[in-house]
Amino acid sequence: MGGRPGGERSRPTGRSSLTTACSRAPSGCKPRCAGLGSVNHLLTVNETSPKGKSYIDVGNRNHVMQISAYLGALRRRSDPYVDDTSLEFQFRAKRFVRIRNLIDAVLAEQERCEIVDLGGTEKYWAVAGDYLDRQRGRVFVTLVNTEPQVVARPDQFRAVRESASDLTLFDDQVFDLAHSNSVIEHVGSRANMRDFALNMRRLAPRYYCQTPNYWFPYEPHFRTAGFQYLPKAVRIAMLQRFALGFFDRIDDVEDARNVVRDHDLIGRRQMAAFFPDGEISYETVLGLRKSVIATRDAGTRDA
Repeated sequence: MGGRPGGERSRPTGRSSLTTACSRAPSGCKPRCAGLGSVNHLLTVNETSPKGKSYIDVGNRNHVMQISAYLGALRRRSDPYVDDTSLEFQFRAKRFVRIRNLIDAVLAEQERCEIVDLGGTEKYWAVAGDYLDRQRGRVFVTLVNTEPQVVARPDQFRAVRESASDLTLFDDQVFDLAHSNSVIEHVGSRANMRDFALNMRRLAPRYYCQTPNYWFPYEPHFRTAGFQYLPKAVRIAMLQRFALGFFDRIDDVEDARNVVRDHDLIGRRQMAAFFPDGEISYETVLGLRKSVIATRDAGTRDA
């Protein structure tokens, strides 16, 4: 699920674009201020910015150049699922350490680990290729996606064409680990997100669910700073006029509206509400909270 790599366009980066994008975020944004001036952290979270405004205080030209390089690297044209030099691949590789720990916990208890990957693709698991090779015969992944898939390694993967928000999904089957990477923000309404989370909690005693953080100032799907903070009508209009991130320019207004609807970022508060029994943590970059992650490593599941 989610966008497909497409014709992204480079954009200028620097103080004005970052400051403007973050200052347009709704009041109450957390982190409300990120001050660039720490030796140990490029960006430092400050929860008490004056008058509740959201902004990035640029204090050092070198920091701006590093952030610009980071944003530029994200915009480069490549397939982030197979290009192990891409930033996206490297981020996933670091996150996979948490997933591997959950799998290892299962394998410490039993011979085989059955994983259900809601919204997943076989290509995503390239990030764990070496690990899966070592665990061949012990780890098996069921991929659930609304798009049809043909798996290349049927001894380790099977594909099921279903909605991950369908509460009848696998109502007669239990897995060892429910997994989802950057999917919950694509399922549509908040009701669908709730049902998606219920399935995560119901299908396995352990789960891992990651989603891009709404409060991270760079929108990863459209590769545009502050895009998620703009009014919906403005986002739709921009998609009709420009090629953004993974998307070519979209002529039809209904198609553009659907893309905006199906890319709805959420933050920690929403994730905590969807996963009340989970541990909520962050993936950080440049001192900012890039992703929100809900995990449960327990011997129980929701009935």
